[in-house]
This record gives sequence, C-alpha cells and structure tokens, in this order.
Amino acid sequence: MTVHRNRGFAIIVVLASLLILTALFAISSTRSMAHIQNQSAEQYLAANDSHRVTLLQLVLAREPNNPTGGPLILPAPFHAQTLRLQDVGGLIDLNSASPELLEKMFRHLQFPDNAQESFRSWRRDGRRLMRIDDLIRITNADPVLLPDLAQAATVFSGRRGIAIEHAPEKVLEIVRDGGSTINDSDISAASNTNFRVYLQDADNSEQMIGVVSIFGSNGQSRILEAR
Repeated sequence: MTVHRNRGFAIIVVLASLLILTALFAISSTRSMAHIQNQSAEQYLAANDSHRVTLLQLVLAREPNNPTGGPLILPAPFHAQTLRLQDVGGLIDLNSASPELLEKMFRHLQFPDNAQESFRSWRRDGRRLMRIDDLIRITNADPVLLPDLAQAATVFSGRRGIAIEHAPEKVLEIVRDGGSTINDSDISAASNTNFRVYLQDADNSEQMIGVVSIFGSNGQSRILEAR
C-alpha cells in the first residue's frame, strides 16, 4: 500500500513539475515574441523615418532646378511616387498669426471656448510652439481635432496672415469666416523659402512627410521637420 502511495505521490510531483515547466515556457515564449515584435516595430519606424529623411534630402538637392515649385517626379527606387511642395505661407502660423485670425481658426475648428485664452496665457513668457501637435495639449482640446489643425496650421510661416494663392480650401474657409470675402488684414505674402512636402502615391493619396527650407536664412537649405 505504501509503495502505491509513493508511486502516486511521485506521479503527482512529476505532473506538477511538467505543468510548472509548461507555464514557464509559455511565459518565456510570450515575452520573447513581445520582444521580437517590439524590435520589429522599432526597426520599421526607424526605416520609415530614414526613408522620409531621404526623400526630404532629395527635395533639397533637386528643388534649385525646379524653381516653379511644381511636383517632383522621383527616380528609382521611388518610382510611381511624386513629391508635392506647399508654400507654408498659405497656412496659419500659430506663433505669429494675428489674434483675430487665431480666433477664427479656433472657432472654425471647434476648439474649446477658452482655447485662445489658454494659448495666450501659455505664450506670455515668450514661449513658442515647435510643433502644431502641442497646441492640442496646451488648449486641452480633443486630439480628434489634430488632422483638421494639421491641414490649416504651421509654425514655419512667420506671417500674421495667409498667402491666398497658396492656401488650401480649409484655410480659405477659416479666413472667410462664413462670408465670401477675405479681410485685407488676413492677407500676407508667401514664404517662398519654407515648404511642406507631401508624398503622393500612384492613386493620388498623399501624406505630409516634413518641412524644408529652400535657400532660407543665410542662403542655406535644410530640413526643418521630418514627420
């Protein structure tokens, strides 16, 4: 009887050990897979960032031969893609736009009622936005507003108003403020040096990949922002 009990106990110990080993293996496998996935995601993001920086560098290299600012057809291996440049003068500069223009923008994009006051308080110490995304946090606005804000705003224009000839429809709607005309006070000159760069695919879908300065300050060309 004692022998059977010992055997039974031994079997239980073995089974328990196997269950523990199985659990440990499962945990280890899960952690390894998560680590591999994280590494893959980081490698993808790094490669994607490198790809965009390369495209922006192509703009800097080729734009002097493209004075009209027209689309740039990319060489291999980027064939079937096009780069479109947009003068940032057609956008609302969050750092330098007039209070009246900012008020129209906040109202049109449906920011919180106290957004302009929150932004004005934040700027009292001479602070300036480095990225338009930060305005969402400063004004405690819903992040869902960011895509519309990105279509209308910049931090690289330095203008109080907008250059009508370079303004997208979203900006024109804002400055018209429900009317059919645009106030002279909302009109400024184009930048002619700072450009947003959009990557267009063969199906005409596009995404903004950064901002460049062409023969800007000191006659130098450089990447201002890569996204």
